[in-house]
Parts: sequence; structure tokens; C-alpha cells
Amino acid sequence: MSISPTKRLSMEGVDVEARTISSELGNLGLDSSKEAGDGSSFLPGTTPEALFYVLPYLGLKELLTLETVSSQLREAIRGDVTLWQQLHVDVPLNRKLTDAELVGLSSRSHGRLQSLSLIKCIRLSESVIEHIVEANPMLQKLNLSACTGVSAEAVLRMVKIQTERRSPHIPGLTQLRIRGLYGVTPEILESLQRMMQSEGNHSASDVIPSPHYYKNGEPSPAISEEQLIDIEACPKCRTARLVFDCTRPTCEQRRNIPLQQCRGCYLCIARCEECGVCIDGDDYEETFCMEFLCQSCWLRLPKCSECNRAGCSRHIEALDISETSIFSCDSCQGVLPGDTGPIFD
Repeated sequence: MSISPTKRLSMEGVDVEARTISSELGNLGLDSSKEAGDGSSFLPGTTPEALFYVLPYLGLKELLTLETVSSQLREAIRGDVTLWQQLHVDVPLNRKLTDAELVGLSSRSHGRLQSLSLIKCIRLSESVIEHIVEANPMLQKLNLSACTGVSAEAVLRMVKIQTERRSPHIPGLTQLRIRGLYGVTPEILESLQRMMQSEGNHSASDVIPSPHYYKNGEPSPAISEEQLIDIEACPKCRTARLVFDCTRPTCEQRRNIPLQQCRGCYLCIARCEECGVCIDGDDYEETFCMEFLCQSCWLRLPKCSECNRAGCSRHIEALDISETSIFSCDSCQGVLPGDTGPIFD
């Protein structure tokens, strides 16, 4: 569904110029200056039929790229509503997506959007996202992780809109992901949990969530589909954040004992970046990446050839080295092997 280049959408004080998606592909890192091809790279006037069968399995960037291949593919992609009922925006398009582009993409579902996932889309405004939620009553999954332009109050309004629509034919929101949003207080979190509880379900406070362990800053395993909201009130500081369990066997045995459980956010309980075990004074080992590592993980990871400090696997991968390679960390760059640095009289 295309939008007139001159049409403007006014959404709660935000004036957004709605343009066709093809004119916005340049901002998304694609070539928007060229019209869709005529299929000349294939057989005369045709597009391989196999391409149409793979469309439901492609991501957003792949679909937008294929639109520029031929007019036949462009019409097929834009005209198939089922391709746009699940809209997921992540790297690398997330930092370039604008309000007008999101409005155009969401309109392709013709009000049948079921899942909207916007990961770290820092250029989006909350009023536009609210408009999209309001225009899609069948929306069940909403992911606004690290969308810093969205406030906790706006999320509360969106959930309220979907809750008021709930009926036997409209399930309302069944999944909400808001990690990394500012201003989510325990009171707002409690209101969100209360509104998202369907009739007959137990309160979120009565159910102990399935364990999630810390690994490179992410929960492992990933947050389950059944969990309504990804964040919860930290048992230690009561702040609404991701809460991690401990992989240490003795701590796992105390998980169901409130006063002894080793559960908390990343600020309350220091954990090994690799295995997620809680860190105490005896276990901590110094690293060149400033992340926590337990002794077991420190011993098996590569060390800087100059300072003999290890780094977590995430930073090792960033250095593009193997476990057997000799390397110098950023802090030791410029110091020659065997050199202790400048000597002062």
C-alpha cells in the first residue's frame, strides 16, 4: 500500500510527512534512486517462481531489497498482507528507520498487524508508535527494547488501548518487551502486569518466572514466549530491570527461598560475563575489557601477551583473533614486547 507523497499525518502534535516506501529506501541503506527493474536479469518478462515461495521466510531488509529487482516482485511483496503482519526491525535498519517509514511499512498490513518488534530504533517517536498500535487492534506482541524515544507512560497508554479492546475475537497484548526503556517504575510495571493478565490467570507476583542466566549481558535461555513482560522488579533493589538467576549449584538450590535466593539485576549482583556465576571477592579476576570473569573462565580464555590479562569472548571476537593467537589488548597497544615503558630518572 503506497502513501501519497503530499499527504501528511498529524499524530498528537507530531507532523509526519508520509511518503512512499520506495523513496525512503535510501535512508534504510538501500538504493532508492532506481525504480524497480523489469526482470531483464531473468527470463524475458518473468521472475523465477521459486522466489515467491521464499518470501514469507525473508527479513525486512531482504524484502525491501527484492522490491527493487522487478516490478512483478514489487507488486507481489507489497500486495501480500501476510508478509507484513509480523514487522521486525533490528540491525542494521534500526538506526535509520524514521517515523514516516514506519508508518508506511505498518500500513502494508492493512490494520492486521499482529507483531511489532522495534529493537533499538532510536529515531522513532512515541506518538507514531501509539498511532500504529491504535490502528492495529489485532496486535498481540509488542517489542520496544531500547527505543529511547518511547516513555514508560506511552507504553502504559498503548497497553491500556489493547486491554480495552480485549474480546473473544481480539486477544489483546500477550507479550511485551520493554527492556532498556527509561522511567519504568515499580508502580508502572505493576500496572502493566495487571492489565496484561487475562481472566483466570494468576497474578505475576504469584508465579516464579523460569530461570534466566546472565551471558554476555543477555538472558540465557532467551525470554520465553509465555512470559508476558521481559523485565520484573529486582528482588534486591526493586527496580524494574532484567533479573538473572545464578548458575552456581549452591545458589540454584536456594532459588525458591526468598531471603537466600541469588537473583537480581546486573547492578545488584556481579556475575561472570561468560558463565553467569555470581562473583565474590575471591573469584574475581582482572580483565582488559573491564568485565567480570570467574577464575574458571579466566583460565581458559586468551590472554594479552603484554599484561597477561584475559578478556571475555565478546571482546575477543571483536579483536578478530583465535584462541591460539598472540595479541595485545588496547591498553597495551604501542608497548613493544619486553618493553616496560619509559624510564624516568
